[in-house]
Amino acid sequence: MQGQRLYWQAARVDREVTFEKPAGTWRIALLASIGLWGLIATALMQLIGA
Repeated sequence: MQGQRLYWQAARVDREVTFEKPAGTWRIALLASIGLWGLIATALMQLIGA
């Protein structure tokens, strides 16, 4: 029970830092770039396979 409450508290703090504080913007940029590279890699795989 205690651990679950600590987890949710940490998740809430993490979300606040990520989306409301400028210091969290690097994480958003990192996730966005990973997603972008994933799309590029998928497109290249389909081109090579075709």
